[in-house]
Amino acid sequence: MNSQRNSKLLRYARELATEFGADEAVAGVYIGGSVTAGLGSATSDADVFVLLRDDAPERPKMQQIARDGMRADVEFVRMAQANAMVAEVTDWHHENTGATEAWVPWTTLDFAVRLSYAEIVCPSPALSELHQTVKSRSDAIRQLAILRWALEANGHFEDFRGLYQDGDLDTAALVGVNVLMSAGKALAAGAGDVYMGEKWVYRQLARSVTRFPIDYFREMVSGRWTESPDGYQDFVHLAQTMLIAAASTGWSQPHAGQWRAWEPPSGMRRDPSVIPLRFSNGIGLNHELARQFLVKPYIGLAWGLATVGDEADFRKAVALHSLASTEYAGVAEELFVEARKQLIEHRLLG
Repeated sequence: MNSQRNSKLLRYARELATEFGADEAVAGVYIGGSVTAGLGSATSDADVFVLLRDDAPERPKMQQIARDGMRADVEFVRMAQANAMVAEVTDWHHENTGATEAWVPWTTLDFAVRLSYAEIVCPSPALSELHQTVKSRSDAIRQLAILRWALEANGHFEDFRGLYQDGDLDTAALVGVNVLMSAGKALAAGAGDVYMGEKWVYRQLARSVTRFPIDYFREMVSGRWTESPDGYQDFVHLAQTMLIAAASTGWSQPHAGQWRAWEPPSGMRRDPSVIPLRFSNGIGLNHELARQFLVKPYIGLAWGLATVGDEADFRKAVALHSLASTEYAGVAEELFVEARKQLIEHRLLG
């Protein structure tokens, strides 16, 4: 976004927020959207959130206000509802007992994420406490975002795989955009960049994942993989890599941006039917409606790094990537090597 326009838009949003904050029925006002997340475009609106006291008169859920070429979307949320949404997200804990438990409503997760990026204009004790809650529970928000995006990728991947098997490459390429977008959003979340808007995935990857192969990602999104005999396998490998990077190095700490193993497979490949899903109690290697494995995080990391080359290359990759998470403290290198062998035996690698 043009910095001059961004400054003008924020000034307008602050003025508008201040006007709403003067109402006695208002418990606090903040700006929270792509602009405060550093992702706005030349045509972005400002997002102003007005928190209402629970006994306030009824208001419309949203209204749009334009002034001097600037536009703001104003959302009205009662404090009880705001507290409930934040609690639903920050108290989240999910084991692999069924994906429905992870399906916190999209609007609820988005509300908490936007609040985490908030610029508070009209503070109050209630708003300050709510804001501090989302800041202090950033791990839970990041983890939920990783799983939500991975589940999105998994759902699109089943359609993608079926279309490819049918020989419908045009439709497969179209659905493939959603696979890679969802995987990219999971990766960005694993790097601590959790803003939910789908359209910002390129900018988030560019700013948050140090060595991400953005040109290669762009090529895969464009559908050019359909022109190569190995294109399908290369596409799947990239999607799997983004998801396992988030699951294995972005869960306990937001360190997925440090992932280095982006090269195409060197000899060994992963099972192309498997999508990794991260849960509170491990990493799921999921072949939908066929077979599922729940493995310890270090085994998931081994699955992610196994394609880098021979055993010596694998050991080097493990030594580098295991430093990204405290989950691997005390896990001996030999355990990773043994895990790789077991993954081959179970045909998850080959």
